[in-house]
Amino acid sequence: MKTPHLLLCACLLTPATPRAEESPQALWKESREPLLEVIDLEATRGDLPKSKWIGRDQKDLDREINKLLDDVLKVMEVSGLTEARETYRALGDRIDRRRTEVRELREATLSADEEKSPLEFYKKTREEYLEEIAARETDIQNLKDQQEAQIDLMMEAYQNMGLKLSGEQVRFYLSSISGSDMMDLSAVFDNVRLLNNQLEELVMQSPDDPEAARRYYGIHVTLIHTMRYAHERVLDRIDHLYLDRIGELEKQNDALMKETKDLIRFSDPEHQGLLQSSLNTQEVTADALVLYREHLQNVRDQVYEGQKALDQRFKVAMNAYQTINIAATLAAEMQSAVKDLSALRNMHLPALVPLNSDALQQKFSEITRELEGE
Repeated sequence: MKTPHLLLCACLLTPATPRAEESPQALWKESREPLLEVIDLEATRGDLPKSKWIGRDQKDLDREINKLLDDVLKVMEVSGLTEARETYRALGDRIDRRRTEVRELREATLSADEEKSPLEFYKKTREEYLEEIAARETDIQNLKDQQEAQIDLMMEAYQNMGLKLSGEQVRFYLSSISGSDMMDLSAVFDNVRLLNNQLEELVMQSPDDPEAARRYYGIHVTLIHTMRYAHERVLDRIDHLYLDRIGELEKQNDALMKETKDLIRFSDPEHQGLLQSSLNTQEVTADALVLYREHLQNVRDQVYEGQKALDQRFKVAMNAYQTINIAATLAAEMQSAVKDLSALRNMHLPALVPLNSDALQQKFSEITRELEGE
């Protein structure tokens, strides 16, 4: 099942109601200095050689710019959406801890007495253990309810960006290693929209100031560069981290399946049932790994298409920036740039993988934890 083609950047959509920590004013305050530094550094590119054994060259310049863009992205990736995601995960950690406690308490009931004497006040009876288990199970349900509330917040955040996602789609984002990357990209797109709106206001306030005009349009160009860089980072993680790790897991699982099949052929009858059960689990894992690889490749293709569009927009915007000399032309260029920027929203969401069994869903989640290095 594939998601429809949806727009991630909401430059010209109904504005989201920003939270205090992600207001345009706060974004501008935190990102202004590194954005301006990028503009100043980019202006020196023509004076540097492409490559040089000794001394500064364009490769050194790119490293400096990328470091600044990292700082900008730290600001841009924070939103109500990403905060809800982190809260959801923190609640999941608490649920896991409560489940561990329940398991330990159940084990303790096996050796607990039904009654105790007054002198054994430090001991717990079986009934007391059961009461503690019930309390923790109630806590688990409350935590699950809080998780559902966070899913609602994430759906609302996407709705404010002009996107309508179902709870199922949001849950899939949360279960996939690429989901975090795509949520971060969503936050970057929306925050770029907020800042771009701020720039429009500044341009209109300084119609007769050519230097201000060049400055604000330069920031606009750098915002496009930031989105472009965000895409590059996602592509790098998919190519050199996620897919490589999937390959390693596939090799490990294939070797284990071969070993299990050999054991089935030569083992005693009483071991056949356990070995067959292990083989079934390994086959489910193999299916999940194939689906995960296809999912990541699909996401990679979509992000790559978005990056190509951004590369073209960046070249056009940089060309316009270099030719802007008067505020009057900037005002027209700024309006055109806003329209062009809205076209960059045409980016796909990751395809939903049809997980048609509980076992496959569980394996998919286990693989995600492996990829996250937990």
